[in-house]
Formats: sequence, structure tokens, C-alpha cells
Amino acid sequence: RAFKPHNLHMTLMGLMIIFTAFYAFYAACLAVLPGEAPGWNNIYYNPTTLGAITYTITIAFAGGFMSGYICSKGDPFWTLSGGLAGVIAVSSGADVYAPSLTYLLAMLGAAFAVWVGTWQQEKMRVDDAVGAVAVHGWTGFLGVLLMGIFASGYPTGAFSGNVEVTILGQLVGIAALLPLAFLSGYIISWLLKQANLLRVPPEVELEGLDVAEFGGDFYPDFGTADEVIVEADGSEVPAGPVLARAANQLIRG
Repeated sequence: RAFKPHNLHMTLMGLMIIFTAFYAFYAACLAVLPGEAPGWNNIYYNPTTLGAITYTITIAFAGGFMSGYICSKGDPFWTLSGGLAGVIAVSSGADVYAPSLTYLLAMLGAAFAVWVGTWQQEKMRVDDAVGAVAVHGWTGFLGVLLMGIFASGYPTGAFSGNVEVTILGQLVGIAALLPLAFLSGYIISWLLKQANLLRVPPEVELEGLDVAEFGGDFYPDFGTADEVIVEADGSEVPAGPVLARAANQLIRG
């Protein structure tokens, strides 16, 4: 069973806000050198244009939406998240890729995000309800690798002595970023888990955070039923006490 977002409608609205903000985000990644035409430069001071970056982002959104819709069989969350994954997949070469290549790589990135997001939920049992790890993490690393494949030989900077883009260089970058991002997050999560602060008690999970924290049900239109566990003989027992005992034994053990 898939881990659903708390509120799918609000999640989709949030993704739309991210889509709009991405244009400003990419513009902020460019540097403006006064007195030069066109004046826009990437972070390595290679000349580019604001229009080229904007066009690349738009094409990547289109390819990501299409691939996310197809690969998820029309799932609304992964359709919109596919657009975001498409942009992230081409971020490393946003000022280099041709529009046709951008579209294809965005489709690849969205398909990869849908696959890895489903895999980490079903196989790793990671409760990533908004797909952040799949879209921003795994697909981000894929985008870095794609830059080394499809832009190999491109100069990394306008200054003398700068090296060219290579697959090996991109792999080194991934090897440097992975422990920086993963290990720090893992250590913090492990410490929170040891302090019993990473997860709410099972009885709170059954009742819902709204009920536990605010004392009210904010979705009265949806019917609810008490969670039960089916015993070996077919009888049903309340799940709350059983899960609470199991959680306490796990903490003590």
C-alpha cells in the first residue's frame, strides 16, 4: 500500500508553487557581469542567456510531466512530481543542453523518479510521502551523472586552467556529495531515534496527529473505524494495545 500524502490537494498546490519559484531560483544561480553582452553568465562565468535557461526549464517541465503521467499510469502526484524531477535531471546542463535533448533527459529523470520512489516505499519501506528523496536526491545524482555523459568535453569555466566536463569528474562530485548529504542526515535521524523523538507512539499513529495534538478531527466527512489485528484463529482484537506493547518492547530491547 502506497504512503499517501496527508492532503493530496495541498501537496499538488505546493508543487505548483515550486514550479513557479524554479524560474526565479535558476535566475538567481546566474551572475550578471555589467558592460558585457548578453551579461548573463553561469556559475563558472560561461556566457549564457536568461531566455535559454527559461526555455530549458519549460521544456524539462513538459518532458517530466509527460513521463511522470505515463510511468505512474496517471497518478496525479507523480505526474506533477515528474515535472519537478525532469527539471532536476537537467539542472547540471541547463545552459548547455539542446531543447530536444532536454526533453528526453527530463523524461528519463521523471521515469527514474517514479521507479525509485516506488521502490524505496515498497522495498525499503521508507515513508517518503512527498517523494523528496526520489525527486531531489536520487534524480539529482542522476542529473549530475547525465552531465558527464552528454556534455563531456564542455569547459567548466571561462578562465584558463579550468578542466573540461568528464564522467569521472561527475562521479567524483557524486562521491563527495553523497556522504555529505546522506551521512549527516542519517546521523541526525539515528540520534533522534535513540532519543525516541523520530516517530510518534503507535497509539498516536492510529488516532492521527490532528486528534493527538489538537484534540479534534478535522475531517468529519470521512468515516473512520478502529484498527484491528486478525489473530491466527480469525478473531479480531484492537490493534492499539498490541502495537503499543510491541513498540515498548522494541524500545526497551
